[in-house]
Amino acid sequence: MHGFFEKLGIKEPVFIGASDGGMVAQIYTQAYPKEVGGFILISTGGMDAETIKSLRKKYFLAPLMLFYMKHCNYEKPKLIKVGMGHSRNESKEELAYAKDMFETIFKDYTKEKDVHISGLLADLMKQTPVTETDFRMLKGKILLILPDQDFFSGKMQKDLIQLMHDPVIQYVSGGHLSTILKADDIDHFLATRCARKPFCFSIVSTVKPAFSAMAMNSAGLCIFTSPCPNRLARGISR
Repeated sequence: MHGFFEKLGIKEPVFIGASDGGMVAQIYTQAYPKEVGGFILISTGGMDAETIKSLRKKYFLAPLMLFYMKHCNYEKPKLIKVGMGHSRNESKEELAYAKDMFETIFKDYTKEKDVHISGLLADLMKQTPVTETDFRMLKGKILLILPDQDFFSGKMQKDLIQLMHDPVIQYVSGGHLSTILKADDIDHFLATRCARKPFCFSIVSTVKPAFSAMAMNSAGLCIFTSPCPNRLARGISR
């Protein structure tokens, strides 16, 4: 990713990372702390030592799951079921939207792609933990959007907050999917409280379409630059 930015002459990209995408953004910043323009982390946890330890314990069967995915029958309905398992007290309309979203995402999914993505998630558990010093350069340039019933526990969310310097924090009602299913709540937040912060105000118009982009992208990571060069769009499309 760093080589990609260098190739296109991109400086200080802003990372908008949801779920594991938020963790990838943290790892990148750990490696290049002076080359990131800001964070918007959504429905995610920190890559601190305690959180990594908890996730390793929770997903200790991950290697076995990867073996099963590579060598056994590939069943897309199970992927949709797992995705829907992240819902928490959503309305019937929101659940119907979520089901349609997952069916769209997995329509052209292949076994090879799923194994690749799951392998990346397993690799996250092997990373060197981050510390608050890794994000010191981003003071005042961090926005956290956190569901109040996420599978990232309240303690994990507190640990994430402690890693960051002067973040803007917004809690939303619901589970891991709430930032997509409750877009109106996010819009209201962006138009009111967030707009008072210089960093947030500068990217408000960019953030809104990012939620739709991430809804269609299983990697959960968007990257924005200002201005966004046409060659960046061409590079992504390829």
